Amino acid sequence: MRLYRREKTDFLFEEAALKSQRLRNFKNEALNQETTKFSEFCFQTTSLATNLITLFLISRVFFFNIGN
Repeated sequence: MRLYRREKTDFLFEEAALKSQRLRNFKNEALNQETTKFSEFCFQTTSLATNLITLFLISRVFFFNIGN
């Protein structure tokens, strides 16, 4: 009877550890996806800002040359 209880307890601990590992993996995967989305957003925003600044500088040079 003792051996059965010990095996049952070991099985339950192993099962709990496996479920815990699956939950950690799920959380890590969700975090990785969110991080990737945020990185893509930052890259797109930076690209947009760079393009706008470049456009502004080109327009300033163009209009400055027309004015003179």
